[in-house]
Amino acid sequence: MSRIYIGTCNWADHAPFYPPGLPANQQISYYAERFPLVEVNASYYRLMPTRNCALWAERTPSSFVFDVKAFKQLTYHDRGQPPVTTL
Repeated sequence: MSRIYIGTCNWADHAPFYPPGLPANQQISYYAERFPLVEVNASYYRLMPTRNCALWAERTPSSFVFDVKAFKQLTYHDRGQPPVTTL
């Protein structure tokens, strides 16, 4: 049987969802306790450093799913601009 996962487009833009005072680096763990998946929207705008992805994986259960949005130049958006890398 197919599975349908429900999550949000990112975990950082939903301040009212988190307990007051929760540090930003703990938001993904709190989110992952309540949702099985999240879309990584930031990857559309810039290539993500490997360290970021490793930290996200460390802070979430092994069953958690990251739906990583493709970098805009790979989707034929902004083809005229050179890629910006921060790796």
